[in-house]
Amino acid sequence: MTTSRIPPGKYFISHSYKDANVRDEMIKQLPDSVEPFIFPPISVSPQDFVSNSLIEAILGCDGVIYLEGGYSAKSFWVAFERDYALRAKKTVFRYDAQTMIFSKHGFPPLDLLIIYTYTKHDETKFNFIWQYMSQQRYFATPWIDIKPEVEGVSWWQSVTDNFKNSLNKGAFFVSFWSKATSEFQFKEFEYVASLGFSDRNVLALLEDIELERGFSNHPAHLKVPLWADKNLSHENKIDDLIVRLYWLIFRNQFPELAYD
Repeated sequence: MTTSRIPPGKYFISHSYKDANVRDEMIKQLPDSVEPFIFPPISVSPQDFVSNSLIEAILGCDGVIYLEGGYSAKSFWVAFERDYALRAKKTVFRYDAQTMIFSKHGFPPLDLLIIYTYTKHDETKFNFIWQYMSQQRYFATPWIDIKPEVEGVSWWQSVTDNFKNSLNKGAFFVSFWSKATSEFQFKEFEYVASLGFSDRNVLALLEDIELERGFSNHPAHLKVPLWADKNLSHENKIDDLIVRLYWLIFRNQFPELAYD
């Protein structure tokens, strides 16, 4: 058994509650300098769960220890907690119940393939969300600077070529939607759908608005409300968007794992 490499501190224990017996045995193997933290069971899907408390709990720990194998290998929440901790520069260890060995997780965080679009009218709102996601939540994704590189190629052709290449690599298209949403955003949305990627079109709703032109029929799990209400703050809603995007990306990139 190897435990000496785990630095002292408080560690988030990431696991499926179906593996509770394994978790309890693992905790017995931890050195006294390691304080385990167990988050309450999550019994709803990512689109129904209020994600803020989970993210705060991960950020409040020095690292994450996750169970390898068993039911935990098919838990979306374990995958999310592990990847989010890596993105936040936390120490991440895995525990193999068969060998009773702790070892450091040796892979980088998930590649976040996301294209953002918004109208100029909503630039202030978008910048707040972007800064919160990247600076407070470590959910930074690269900007895609679309410029025609070939003489005679239109800007729209450059946009569509970039979208097509990114979508073929597994990207999701997140459109920030409001009453000011432009005709160009409608055009972008419809173009993504025309390529057969309707399930990659995520509507991040900046306002409580009536969707028009058939967009009201867009799948519920691809529509994320971002405005504050009496129950949840604006920041809560942004955390929900982060978790929803993780859920969609995991399901798309690793369908063989069939995350619960």
